[in-house]
Amino acid sequence: MTPRYYLLAATLTLAALLRLPGIAWGLPPVTEQVRQSDLRSSYAFDEDDILSGAAKASVSRLDFDPYEYHWGTLHGELTLIALDSAQALGAFQTPWRLAYYNLVGSDFTRVYIVGRLVAVAMALLTVFLLFLLDRKSVV
Repeated sequence: MTPRYYLLAATLTLAALLRLPGIAWGLPPVTEQVRQSDLRSSYAFDEDDILSGAAKASVSRLDFDPYEYHWGTLHGELTLIALDSAQALGAFQTPWRLAYYNLVGSDFTRVYIVGRLVAVAMALLTVFLLFLLDRKSVV
């Protein structure tokens, strides 16, 4: 391996270490008041809109339309695929849509974390793609 690949590995590791420790930060509390309010907003104010859009779509029906167009749809579609895949793999005791809308304890938290992991994966992919773009750099 060349020093360039060690630099890539170090950069990806640092990027992941900066993103993963706060993965559960600012989640809405699972309380009766929040459940009754019908708001599922975390400290990241648009996060619930991405999750609500993903909940409206369905991979099994080949319906990838999140009905939320403020941010583009790729992130919502990737989140939908990640959540449906996590559910198929048994990551949730309650179907993720029910866990999200009904604030079902730890499954509700897992819904947010899976959605956030999509953003982390896309950030790491961006770092890797920038590495590939810069073929001529000398390290």
